[in-house]
Amino acid sequence: MVCPRGYDCVNGTVTLRSGFFWRWSDNHTKQMYAAFQDNLQVTDDSFNLNLTKYSTSLPVPYACPVAESCLGSLDSTCSQGYEGPLCGVCAQGYFKLLTKCQKCPSPAWIAVQFVIVFALVFLVTFLTLRDRKKEEHAQRSVADILLARFKIVISFYQVTSGTLNAFSYVKWPEAVITVGNYAGMLQLNLFQIVPIHCLNSSMKVDSYTALLMLVALSVASVAIPVAYHQGKKFLLYRSSKVSVSKQRRVIDLTKERCYRTAFLLLFITYPATCSHIFTMLPQACQEICGEDRNRGCEAFLKADPSVKCHDDKYDRFVGFSYLLAVYPAAFPLVTLVILWKCLSKSRKSNSEKELSPLARGLRFFYENYSDKCWFWEIVELVRKVLLTSALLLTDAQSRTYIGSAAIISGLYTVLFACYKPITDSSEHWLQLISLMASSVNFMVGMLLKVWPQDITIPVIFVYDFVVQTTE
Repeated sequence: MVCPRGYDCVNGTVTLRSGFFWRWSDNHTKQMYAAFQDNLQVTDDSFNLNLTKYSTSLPVPYACPVAESCLGSLDSTCSQGYEGPLCGVCAQGYFKLLTKCQKCPSPAWIAVQFVIVFALVFLVTFLTLRDRKKEEHAQRSVADILLARFKIVISFYQVTSGTLNAFSYVKWPEAVITVGNYAGMLQLNLFQIVPIHCLNSSMKVDSYTALLMLVALSVASVAIPVAYHQGKKFLLYRSSKVSVSKQRRVIDLTKERCYRTAFLLLFITYPATCSHIFTMLPQACQEICGEDRNRGCEAFLKADPSVKCHDDKYDRFVGFSYLLAVYPAAFPLVTLVILWKCLSKSRKSNSEKELSPLARGLRFFYENYSDKCWFWEIVELVRKVLLTSALLLTDAQSRTYIGSAAIISGLYTVLFACYKPITDSSEHWLQLISLMASSVNFMVGMLLKVWPQDITIPVIFVYDFVVQTTE
């Protein structure tokens, strides 16, 4: 009969295939099976007649998120740099880059990466705070053009990163992995840019820490601009040398800059924040059982097997995560309502004075779209969440689901090509190419899906060494 998924059936014995992980309920059961397995290979008089039967089920094999991290064998050995359940935890001296564990870089290289990212953040901040040119004949400034193209680039990297994380079971081509490696930097993922535990092994960063840091970053993205605006207004009102008309102009300009900074930072970190919120929900837990599915099972986070589900610490965070689960829907909805109210009278105007500071601050959301498609960036936000974060709550090993994601991505690409919401021709083609590339990634993942959609079943040996299966 066909050897069940996850097992290697050789020379009358069954062991764990590479790319899979299993968990024995206790060491005694494992040693009993090892002795039985070794006895089957004896061909002389030393064959032990007392070891002719093993009636206990073998542990259930689970596909490892990174196939090469699991070497298989009786002890479910992990590759170098990996450890823990499903070999999904990076060992000391390694850090997680996307789903794979890489050797920690040198402190000098970490410093270089930090300087490069800091320079990029400074450049984006400079473009964000820069005043638009006031020439009446110029509808778009250099900052508008750069920010519009920056949005397209970062959206592609965000979707690529989410795809690789959700479908880590797929053996992606190295070119796709290389593209995904840069996604963390563009999403301001500080733990990838500066892996703290590589500098200090006692400072291990898990999903709890990452979630709290992203929430703190989102809060700071709003709190700091608000504090800056209030401080600026206080200093202006205290100054007797500034006229009332100038005070109003400066306050309006400060409001515009603060709105732009806050919403741009939230826009950049939105997919990563949603992803970490969804990874903490109980639906994103992976249950690992031993020989008996009905007892002795433990659950771990799919995205971070170092975190055990359903213990006291996790139960405290679950309530917090459910509260945060409002954010993935609230941010696009609130932004849509604000844009609709601000632009209900005038989508675009030759004179920016007719637009409120809030509308000018949120200009990067709509300025490169046509008048009828001013809301399209919100559609983009929803698309990114559906194709990245929402996948974490599903069975990423399912070929059906990755096929559905490929179809949705392809249909959205066709929809974009038909409606042409972006007015600038070069930006339209840049976005269309990025959408096509994302669709191709899903198609490649569907074609490279290694394992069929079968059901993992335990294996039982009986006296005459015939392998039988029971559901």
